[in-house]
Amino acid sequence: MSESYWDHIEKAYNEVNLNSKPKVIANCLSKYPEYVVNLLAAHWLLSEVANGGMIQFLFNQTGVLTLEVEKAFNKIDLQGVAELITHIISKFGKEFPLDTRLRQKDLLKMAQVKNENDLFDSNIFTDIENILFSIGGNDFNKIYDRMDEYAYKSKK
Repeated sequence: MSESYWDHIEKAYNEVNLNSKPKVIANCLSKYPEYVVNLLAAHWLLSEVANGGMIQFLFNQTGVLTLEVEKAFNKIDLQGVAELITHIISKFGKEFPLDTRLRQKDLLKMAQVKNENDLFDSNIFTDIENILFSIGGNDFNKIYDRMDEYAYKSKK
């Protein structure tokens, strides 16, 4: 297995504009096989968490992929990660907000802070991040290896 999951998602990564409205993003994602969407969503989560934590993933436009991330990790056979995402989704109440502004307001309420800087200084997802790093390793290589395997098997 010499190719990486990235070989499968690069086109989608470049074409899917996460700054679009959720329906536009969903329409664009529908052009790709399910496994590519799964890998793309997983990639964005890991990339954002590694860069700035779970709050960065959820606060930024990438948070629109949260429901796809949950499905992705179930399909990639990393139920422990999927359960972490399910737990996060449940914190948002009845319906997870795909709209970035609504999600940002909910995050501020969850952290009981009034501004973005304080939100990023809060530790509301530290426990979840610690579990994610324990599953994936400090650089998420264990998860990336699983994603490579999933991509290889799904392509066939």
